[in-house]
Amino acid sequence: MASVTAAEHHHSNEPGRSAAALPVWRELAETVGLPQAAQAAVGEALAASGTAAQCAAFYARTDLTSAARIRMLQTIAPKEAAQLLLHDPTPSAEQIHAAVTAHGPTADIVIACAQHAGLHTTAAEVAGRLSAEQAIQAARRWPRREPMPELLHIALIDAMLADIPSRQLPEGLDRDQIREAEEAIFTAEQLWEEHVWELLEHMPNLWESLARQESMAGRHVQWLLLGEPIHLPDDVLYACLPAATHAWWGRDRRYPELTAKIRLCGLQTYVHRFPRLREIAQDWIDRTVADVLADGWSPSVHCRYAYDWDPVDALAEISRDPRHLRTTVQAVLASTAPDRRHRLESEEHWESRRATAANGLARNPCTPDAAVVQLLPYLDEFTIHLAAGRDLQALRRGCAAELTRRQSPDASSAERTQRATARTRLVPSDRTLSAQADPELDSVGDLGEVRLNSVVSGHARAAPSTDSAAEVSVVAPSPFW
Repeated sequence: MASVTAAEHHHSNEPGRSAAALPVWRELAETVGLPQAAQAAVGEALAASGTAAQCAAFYARTDLTSAARIRMLQTIAPKEAAQLLLHDPTPSAEQIHAAVTAHGPTADIVIACAQHAGLHTTAAEVAGRLSAEQAIQAARRWPRREPMPELLHIALIDAMLADIPSRQLPEGLDRDQIREAEEAIFTAEQLWEEHVWELLEHMPNLWESLARQESMAGRHVQWLLLGEPIHLPDDVLYACLPAATHAWWGRDRRYPELTAKIRLCGLQTYVHRFPRLREIAQDWIDRTVADVLADGWSPSVHCRYAYDWDPVDALAEISRDPRHLRTTVQAVLASTAPDRRHRLESEEHWESRRATAANGLARNPCTPDAAVVQLLPYLDEFTIHLAAGRDLQALRRGCAAELTRRQSPDASSAERTQRATARTRLVPSDRTLSAQADPELDSVGDLGEVRLNSVVSGHARAAPSTDSAAEVSVVAPSPFW
């Protein structure tokens, strides 16, 4: 009986012969002391024609050689191969690789492999080759009663980050088709980011190391962490600074306005969301401002239209370099409204934006006192009162003189209206106050601010609304254990 060959098995699958031949293979599979030379043929026959229970029983034989097991894993269906590996008390890395070579990396094989403590490294190697879809399947199907090995968790995250949805549009599309394709790409990217965060959010101990990777994967991790309404420890926040400052934006003197818009306004958004950035990364912030100025952006050149004031407002708020602040003050003082032919908005709107920039500069404690003196005609009363507390005696005298001038009967009606509006704006209503969350509980800043755009935020998901305060855990319970 041991002389039965694979050729006989091949004929046993032919019509009219399988019914008679199958009992032979079953009998061989149950034979005690089955010769090793026949084991591979019997296993291959069972994998092709037998039931899952028969295959499992034969695979579990203690006298079965590794070669026979490998042959079965190569012949049997992918899901059944994973089940054989799962119930094998001592699978080898060679058997795992044989199954992967035959069927490709699958979530089933990864889970089966990772159940064995000695094969965590092999499981991580296979997991790193999964597609994003297979990686999230493996994570979701991991037994909740068991902790996922950290090595495997990292491999699944790496697999997700290595399979980023393509933004390449097919050629030959008309306008409507392009719009549909772009919506499909956006939807796919949105879903991908949700899956990545599903893996990331339950491993806060990995955030820093993943964010520090000098690769596209590390960059995406930084975007995701900065975009979530969570508290980031200082070490993690510091690791995300390349994304917050767009450090990889590069030198592009062709579009200095775009560079300033993305880098300065984007950084301002993150400073609002994470106020700790001012304390732990002011050197990064000042270096970013210096880079933008070196790339060709200049407040004195670009303060012509209302929309050009956004980077100026950002610089006025985030910079702590007196040189840059002094230069920006001079740009504000020298700016003039565009003539009627090139005006895209009313002159009043442009003047309002200039006043906003002036107030931001005056409220910055690093703006030189002498420069603040020059800004006094453009400041609101609240900012003037703040400036009056500075050290420079000339500034204090200037603040007192400016307030006296505005309160005199000679002050224009426009100035009196502006003062009334400023006072109203500075005193919030009871409804506004009641809607505010306790600032001591909000450790991540203004989470409700809309992101600049997908380029600044780095990913497709919209910022979560924080209009209502609710008590939530910083890290949700993991679905994997």
